[in-house]
Amino acid sequence: MSSSQAAQYKVGILGFGHLGQYLAEHLAKTPNYEISFIWNRSPDKIPDKLPILRDEPKNFKKHFPQTNLIIEVAHPLVTKQNIHAILQECDFICGSPTVFAEMNMQDIVNNDSKYGLYVPVGAMWGANDIQKMHQVGSLTRVKVTMKKHPRSLKLSGEIGKKMAQFYGNGERGQCVLYDGPVGKLCPMAPNNVNTMACAALAGLGFEKTEASLVADDRLEAHIIDIVVEGKNGFKVETSRFNPALTGAVTGQATYGSFLTSLLKAHSLGAGIHFV
Repeated sequence: MSSSQAAQYKVGILGFGHLGQYLAEHLAKTPNYEISFIWNRSPDKIPDKLPILRDEPKNFKKHFPQTNLIIEVAHPLVTKQNIHAILQECDFICGSPTVFAEMNMQDIVNNDSKYGLYVPVGAMWGANDIQKMHQVGSLTRVKVTMKKHPRSLKLSGEIGKKMAQFYGNGERGQCVLYDGPVGKLCPMAPNNVNTMACAALAGLGFEKTEASLVADDRLEAHIIDIVVEGKNGFKVETSRFNPALTGAVTGQATYGSFLTSLLKAHSLGAGIHFV
């Protein structure tokens, strides 16, 4: 983006947890960018010196009409409730792509085609390559295995019960919580498997992309192993070791990745873009 294009580029942030705070801090130091507003379910957690949106996110235009871009780093429900209204007014970065296991992303873009929907790759290395393979019909398999400390996992349903029972009985070490299609996992771990959702969106979809979620109380990192296969024996395997504090939902390296994605999310027009 040239300096003239980037001048006073105003960004709204939905969510003021650790990731939202990181983005706000670094965005304030980035030339030609400006925080338009910050929204949080508990607005008292936002310092008074920052511009606060105290209305529903979908009503942001009434209060901050010059906003160019909004990034959601709160919860999938926030995207679900506001994405249609936001895309009528500005570009949008969805930091919780697990929401698209239940919403058709292409339909959203088709109905709200004036602005761009950006999906940050986050911890998903090779997302653009997977997308290219899928576009030319050469992609045959994608499997993502995520391993995290149990205190970093926010789970519900069967897998939440399984993890609680395993460690509640005094077991230690590795517990395989889920192995199956990404789509069925997303509602049970909406904050933890965005990397898997990104892989599904880039390639074979939520029903054909394979997922394995593993808890391990010995870990001091988030580990993501990705297997991509194509026609004629093509295969790529990657392993990502991202140091993380015990209990952290997002690993340390992913913060910087989100900031980079935010700075890339411009000038691509309508449609779906991986950044």
